[in-house]
Amino acid sequence: SSKASQAVSAAAEVAAILNKKSEVEVPAPGSMSSATVKVPEKKIGIVIGPKGSKVQMIQEKTGAKIDTTGELFTITGPPAAVAQAEQAVKELVEKGYCAMQYEDFAENFVNVHPSYFPDLIGKQGVV
Repeated sequence: SSKASQAVSAAAEVAAILNKKSEVEVPAPGSMSSATVKVPEKKIGIVIGPKGSKVQMIQEKTGAKIDTTGELFTITGPPAAVAQAEQAVKELVEKGYCAMQYEDFAENFVNVHPSYFPDLIGKQGVV
């Protein structure tokens, strides 16, 4: 019957984990914030990502909720989360990527004389 007791304890553990997951902290109504970001029609797919993956990633990492209706994306949640999510959406619109997607993200720039562009890019963009 040790297998039965192991099964019971495993089931209890799973139940405890599920309960924790459903106990998401709901901030007091007064501490909620919202922002609206206009996303150009051509960029909507980039911001949402394949099967909604980018919007989901932003929501998971910030805790903010993003409502995508047409070109207007409404972000709601705690003020800090809304600010982070808004920044991420704006980066996706401007650059096509956002720092939140990568850990230890850094961005640097190098000035290159135009005469070196062909060497950097390579034949038909292979480099």
